[in-house]
Amino acid sequence: MKLSKIPKFYFPEGSVNKDTMEYENNYINEVFGKKDELTIDEFLPFTRDFYQFPPLYNRVLFNKIDTAKSGKISKTQFTTFHNDNFRGMSSVKRYFNFIKSPQRKEIIPEDFKPFIDCLLDFNKSLDFLKAHPTYQKKYSEVVIFRIFYKNDTNDDGKLSLREFKKSNLIDILAKVADNDINNIREYFSYEHFYVIYCIFYELNNDHDPEVETCITREQFAKYNSHALGDKVVDRIFNEVPRKLKSKEKNKMTFEDFLYYLLCEEDKTNTTSIKYWFTILDLDDNGIVTPSEMEYFYEEQMKRIQSTDIEVIKFSDVLCQLCDLIPKEKQQWTIKDFIDHP
Repeated sequence: MKLSKIPKFYFPEGSVNKDTMEYENNYINEVFGKKDELTIDEFLPFTRDFYQFPPLYNRVLFNKIDTAKSGKISKTQFTTFHNDNFRGMSSVKRYFNFIKSPQRKEIIPEDFKPFIDCLLDFNKSLDFLKAHPTYQKKYSEVVIFRIFYKNDTNDDGKLSLREFKKSNLIDILAKVADNDINNIREYFSYEHFYVIYCIFYELNNDHDPEVETCITREQFAKYNSHALGDKVVDRIFNEVPRKLKSKEKNKMTFEDFLYYLLCEEDKTNTTSIKYWFTILDLDDNGIVTPSEMEYFYEEQMKRIQSTDIEVIKFSDVLCQLCDLIPKEKQQWTIKDFIDHP
């Protein structure tokens, strides 16, 4: 048999077979019936049953198809959208296409906004926010940022299909659609958002919640009772671990602070490990040595000596590190820390 005549047998994103096509066509005809167009309420069976997306997001899917904002969808419109975005796709690829814009190959932050708007409008546990549009906006920003912080491994503001497959986003989006938002700790917790929001604006004494604002280097240094020390703060504001979004020197936006805070609160994830490793790597050679660690530790030792707390010598700290991550030459790479979080 010639190679060109061997039928395709691998369909990574699903395949179209005769039975599936027949079922889908029959279902489409059944829902539309004798109607030429469907309203958003009449469209719900497609979202809930046909695609098995959470019904809370019915508005999102309807609006994606109703690009003219007419409030109705024709059978031709629906069939064209289905064939272009969902026909023959696996459930994961369908969900990926559901979230992203049809004009792009990846998911970007703005793609999650309609989903969070549905939560703000329909999830009872967020009803109290309806009277506070400023908090709604900030809540949405924090949720989206947390999603990308965890899943955007390239930190390029995009989620590829591969990154989406590795994430837990399908499961979490389903859970938040049907539960109290604070029972879901990942991404959507209002309690987590409120703590983050309060920390940032307590550092900025002159803030106006209605206006986008930054904190200065001096204000940031006050975080957690000046726990970081000037050397680490200098590295952060010199944009060593990550470029700051603020266009003004020695200022940090809310997004900049949020990224730092997430790295600070959980130092076991890969993003956080990369962040702190880059700070420690003074000569940017991909290796952290005892002398680089001691450069930062000596500043903390002076702070401890001013209190009644017993000072732990750096040599003792280094011994503990060598026990946890043995290295013959005492030179650690980022992979060493990722492998031993």
